[in-house]
Amino acid sequence: MIRDRDYRTLALVRAELRAFAHFTEMSTGSVGLTPQQHQILLALRASEGRKLTIGELAKVMLLKPHSVSGMADRL
Repeated sequence: MIRDRDYRTLALVRAELRAFAHFTEMSTGSVGLTPQQHQILLALRASEGRKLTIGELAKVMLLKPHSVSGMADRL
């Protein structure tokens, strides 16, 4: 059972996630990237030089591989 305290914690976490998403949207837009393109670049950087497949990127981004493939092509 979720208690009131848990709902407050969930609400705070959600607010922090949204604040980060907003920051990312503003930052990436100022350099001509979409937030999704930025997410691809973050995943690639985090891979420490290991080549990621489109399928692996799709899993990280919670998208279908064909969607990520198009984004990667545009990058």
